[in-house]
Amino acid sequence: MKPDEIARLFQVLADPVRLTILVVLAEGERGIDDLAALTRTPRGQVSAHLRLMRTQGWVESRREGTYAYYRIADERVLALVALARELATEAGPTDGPPAIVLGFHHVFKGWIPFEQRFWTEVGRTIEKNGVWPGIVLLAFAYLWAVVVRGGYKKSIGEPFIRETTRQTWIKMLLYVPIPIALVSGIMLLIEEDFGQLNNPWMLAVGTPFFVWGLICVTAFRVVAQVNQRRALVQQMAAVVLPAHLPDVRIKVLTKILNALCEMPEQQRLFYMKGMQEAISQAPEPVRDVMTRDRLTCLAELPSERRRIVMMSMDKILLGTP
Repeated sequence: MKPDEIARLFQVLADPVRLTILVVLAEGERGIDDLAALTRTPRGQVSAHLRLMRTQGWVESRREGTYAYYRIADERVLALVALARELATEAGPTDGPPAIVLGFHHVFKGWIPFEQRFWTEVGRTIEKNGVWPGIVLLAFAYLWAVVVRGGYKKSIGEPFIRETTRQTWIKMLLYVPIPIALVSGIMLLIEEDFGQLNNPWMLAVGTPFFVWGLICVTAFRVVAQVNQRRALVQQMAAVVLPAHLPDVRIKVLTKILNALCEMPEQQRLFYMKGMQEAISQAPEPVRDVMTRDRLTCLAELPSERRRIVMMSMDKILLGTP
């Protein structure tokens, strides 16, 4: 395939609406009205995007009466979308610290962002200290984010609820070196020195802020992510899965039940209670569908895992710890 043909192929991912449509279709088949509602895009624009993606071979459709349903045409598209999301996720933690550092630098200097004085100071700093200390730290931060932290996240596996609280703590601790290395690397490139780090006043003011920052990026993020996963489980149980086709719903529910069986009991009860609360508050048709499909998935589990799920469900219904 020629470079211009490859470029045209990847133009599909360059539009946020088309990328959102692909992400939605990665979960299962959808009609055009559903896609318009989920992407918050006018129906005509969604239709135009789908027409382009069908021409490129990214999606295909089937008709049911006068209505068309769209799905991903090739499993390799699913892999490509998943890879793009993973790369964006791993790059995300490295975007914030540089912006914060440059913002604070310009505020305290009283400069307009990136004016000539800034570049003059950068040039003077590099001439005095050399470029490599800063570059090495920046490269370390990016490689740590993508290879070490990203590799650990990938090793946890899918679905997302498989991640234990202990694994979340490890993931957050692996995050800590990233902003430290990024901030240090950037400061080495834009400032001639860091000042006197042994100055008691600097230590008295800076240390509490540093400790507070560590708490924010570790303990607070762990609590937030654990509760976020529970909220996502509730949303999937009461909103997302009921809207899918039965075969997709059964497939995802089976993965979730298997993941629940593999986690510590306290965590399993935490998620299952959230799922049960969400389903019990859903409309009756949703409750009927999810109850029936959960029983179907439960019957297909190995006997030991079926016993684990049933015992956990009994504890939730009886309100016992």
